[in-house]
Amino acid sequence: MIIKPDKIQGERNILIRINWMVAVVLAGLGCAVLFHYFAASLWRAPWPLNIYLFAPDDRFNDLINSVNKTIGLDPYHNRARGVAAYFPFTYMLLSWINDVNPRVYVSAFTIFCVAFAMINSVWYVRLAMRRESDLKLVIFVLSTLIIFCSYPFQFAVDRGNLDAVMGLLCMAGMLALWRGWFWGAAMLITCAAAWKAYPVMFILLFVRQRRYWQSAFIVVMAILLNFLALLNFVGEWQYNWCGFQQGLTDFHLQYVIGNGSRQYCADPYNASKIIAALWASSTGKIPSLMSICISQYQWFSLIILIFCSIYYLLARSTWARRLTALVTGMIIYPNVINDYKLVYYLIPLAAYIVEKRTWGKRDIVIVTCMLMLMVPKNYYFFGRSDVSISCLVSALILMTLTACVLVDRKAWGMPFAKLKRKLWWYSRPFWMLAKNRK
Repeated sequence: MIIKPDKIQGERNILIRINWMVAVVLAGLGCAVLFHYFAASLWRAPWPLNIYLFAPDDRFNDLINSVNKTIGLDPYHNRARGVAAYFPFTYMLLSWINDVNPRVYVSAFTIFCVAFAMINSVWYVRLAMRRESDLKLVIFVLSTLIIFCSYPFQFAVDRGNLDAVMGLLCMAGMLALWRGWFWGAAMLITCAAAWKAYPVMFILLFVRQRRYWQSAFIVVMAILLNFLALLNFVGEWQYNWCGFQQGLTDFHLQYVIGNGSRQYCADPYNASKIIAALWASSTGKIPSLMSICISQYQWFSLIILIFCSIYYLLARSTWARRLTALVTGMIIYPNVINDYKLVYYLIPLAAYIVEKRTWGKRDIVIVTCMLMLMVPKNYYFFGRSDVSISCLVSALILMTLTACVLVDRKAWGMPFAKLKRKLWWYSRPFWMLAKNRK
C-alpha cells in the first residue's frame, strides 16, 4: 500500500481541507459564470466572451472527429476532419461505435464520465474514512463537487476528449494502489497508457513500490494492445504504422510548430509564443533569447520530466508532494498542455486532502497553485482572437508549482551513500539478469 490507514489525517481535518478546496473551486467557477453571463446578456458579446469553454458549435468534436476517422477501419489515411494522432488501440475501440448516432455515443460518454467520477469518489471516501463515520456522505458530496466543478474536467467533457476518462482511470489506479490491489491498478493504468503515451509515467508508482512485474506488464501490454490494433485495421501493419507516424507529424506541424494549440492551453511553450507574437506586433522583431527558448523548449521540458521522475523515486518528501511532481513531469513534456490535461492534478489534490502531516507554507502554495489551475481564467482576449490571458496566467502558475516542488533542499538533501544504495536497489533486477546471462 502507498499509505496505511493509520496514517490518514483525522476526519475533521479532512473536512476542513476539502471545504477549503471546494470553496476555492466554486468561487473561481462562480466568478467565471457571472462574468461570461453578463458579457453575453449586457454587452451581447459573442464567443469566446460569452462562455468560458470552447466554441459551442464545436462541442464534443474531439470525440466525434475521432469516431469519424475510424469509418472504413483506416483511421490514419481517412480524410475526415481532424488530425489522427491517437494511438491505434484508441481508434480500434472507437471503431465499435462508428455506426451509432453521434448523439447516442456523446450522451453515453458524458454519462460514463459522470458515473466514473462518482464511483471514484465513493471508493475514495471508503478508503479515507472509518466505516462508522458520520461524515462519509459529506466528504463524498464535496469530493464529487471538486471533480464536477473543476474547469479541466468540464473542458475535457465539453470537448469530448478522452483525457477525462484517462484521468479518472489513473485516479482509480492510484486508489487501487492505496488499497493494495497492485495488479488491478496495473490494469487500470494500462488502459490509460494504451490510449495515449503520457500516462505510462504512472509506472513510477510501481517502481517505487518495487513492483517490477506490474511495471513491465503496463509497458508490454500497452505496446501489445496497440500492435494488435494495427493488425485490425485495413492494410498491412507497416502501412498503418507509417500512417500513425504521419499523424504524429501532422499534429506536430499543426499544434506545436503552428498555432493550433494557442487557444485554451497552459504550457510555457505556447505562452512564450504568445508573448513573442505580442512583442513582434509592437516592435517588429522577436528577441533572440526568446527565439532560442521557444526552439529549445522540448529539451527544457525533458529536463523537468527527468528531475520530476528522480524526485518521485528518490526524494525525501511526502506522498502528496511526490505525486504532484509525477503529474507535473507527465503533462509538461513534450510541448503542448491543453486545459483538459490539467485534470490529472485532481490526483495529488486527493492525496493532499488525506495527508497526515500538517501542511507547511510550501504545501499551501502548491495546493493553491493546483486549485488555481482548476478554475477558468478566460477574462481577457488579445485583440479579436480567441487567445486568452489564461494561457499566460496558467503557464506562470504551472512554473511556480514546478519550482515549489522541485526546488527543495530538504527533499534533495539525501546523503550520497543512501542515494547510491537506492540506485543499486532499483537497478538490482537488471544486474541480476545480466549476471544470469553470463
